[in-house]
Amino acid sequence: MTARAVSGTLPGGMLDSVTVERYRCFVEPATLHLRPLTLLFGYNSSGKSALLRSLPLVSASCRAAEKSRSGPLALEHPSAMGARYDEIRTHLVDRNDLGLTMSWDDASYTVRQIEMRLRDVSDLGSSRQVIFAFRARDAGGREVLSADFDPDADRVVVETEPQRPALAFEGLRPAPATGLPPALQALFAECEARMHGLASSVDWLGPLRAPPPRRVPTASQPVLTPAGEGTTEILAHEDNALLLRDVSEASKAIFGHRIEVRPEGGEVSLVAAFDDGRPRHVLDVGSGVGQALAPLLLLARVKRGEARGRVIAIEQPEAHLHPAAEAELAKVLVQAVSSGAGSERPRLVIETHSENLLLHVQLAVLQKRLSPDDVIVHWVQRLEDGSGVPRAIRFDTHARPDPPWPPTVFSEDVEIARQILRARRAPA
Repeated sequence: MTARAVSGTLPGGMLDSVTVERYRCFVEPATLHLRPLTLLFGYNSSGKSALLRSLPLVSASCRAAEKSRSGPLALEHPSAMGARYDEIRTHLVDRNDLGLTMSWDDASYTVRQIEMRLRDVSDLGSSRQVIFAFRARDAGGREVLSADFDPDADRVVVETEPQRPALAFEGLRPAPATGLPPALQALFAECEARMHGLASSVDWLGPLRAPPPRRVPTASQPVLTPAGEGTTEILAHEDNALLLRDVSEASKAIFGHRIEVRPEGGEVSLVAAFDDGRPRHVLDVGSGVGQALAPLLLLARVKRGEARGRVIAIEQPEAHLHPAAEAELAKVLVQAVSSGAGSERPRLVIETHSENLLLHVQLAVLQKRLSPDDVIVHWVQRLEDGSGVPRAIRFDTHARPDPPWPPTVFSEDVEIARQILRARRAPA
């Protein structure tokens, strides 16, 4: 066994995939592969949102500040939607364990994959979950570290070491154990660094964004919440003039008006600036603008190179948009993705129902504005037994899906057109 010495300040690397098992509707291992642009499609209740939300849930579960009262998973985080552990793990099979596997695509460490197994131990007298198995693998898939937790003995067996050292976790993040051989110590340190990097590298926007407030105090710059709160404050801050410009230009292309900041008595507001010279507050020009501002802000950060090494997960960025506006949003999305280069390019994960958005992405591949390697589509299918299965689809240089779309996918408009034609031909 070999391992590099690891400093606690080293980055965790770029996340390549997350695999969940017996989580929500996913009974068998379901892998979300990440590329510069990752799209999730599927019918309602297929599991798209659950798969996407595994990203912010795992990230939050690696932060000590958000350590859950009930165990390693940060179920108090909004991505859990208020669920308890017995609502997170699937009920489609008679088991209460849950699997999580994270993989990284960089070669900075020996450890390239971490697998964890969790289960409920309320039968021991406390309603909580524990990690009962922990595995680390190298680039070739070889297991380089294994640890098994014995809840009855309240200890961890690491590589069958006779001293059986205790192994602590901060949520899902392991703390390197003491009293181990140097190689094992270094591997645990690598695992901690991987998960520590994951703790602070995921941004998530939910499907329903809060309307922008009428006015906010000046000089405030909060973080962006999953509901999009903080968008006005961030765009109004004096340090973010370039972000505001990008959002304004995107708004002009999508909605026909720019976005400007209006100061008023120690407060600021966002207004829609029309060519007629009569600005209106963004709340007064339709729900689509308010819903799009936070996604446009994140895309501007990607375009500006402010999201290097990050995973940006957005649910339904096209909410409340006309199909023509969806096409313009897709252009903004493609421009953001194509602006990056290098190993730390952000990973945009988009859950969407917009066929227009997908078609424009295919057109961008054909026009060589995007490389086929930059894009992956996950078609999430719900089976008859209620379980979900993601199917990875890639594009060739002619933007043809490989493998092809499942039968009947994206055929609804053709079918309704046929029904209209039949109805017109039917005798009165």
